[in-house]
Amino acid sequence: MTLYAGVAERIRTLRRAAGLSQEELAERASLNPFYIVRTEAGRQNLSLQTIGRLALALGVPPSALFEGVAAEPELLEAKPRSNARAKPAIKD
Repeated sequence: MTLYAGVAERIRTLRRAAGLSQEELAERASLNPFYIVRTEAGRQNLSLQTIGRLALALGVPPSALFEGVAAEPELLEAKPRSNARAKPAIKD
């Protein structure tokens, strides 16, 4: 299971346990209902702000959205970006 799919399943499980519809969760989290649909389908990259909103709306700590979810090693593989910009040098 991918990271996206694992988090998607956790959000769906927590939403159902809270007795919320996708629309109700969207309203509580101040998100578009379509965003919840995409999230639960594992097709949405979530920002930290959105993770916080979803956690608050579900009444759980943000870490609960990742419970039992593992990151796959493929995440470390470099992927070309179509909108890649020059990266500034890192200075210590």
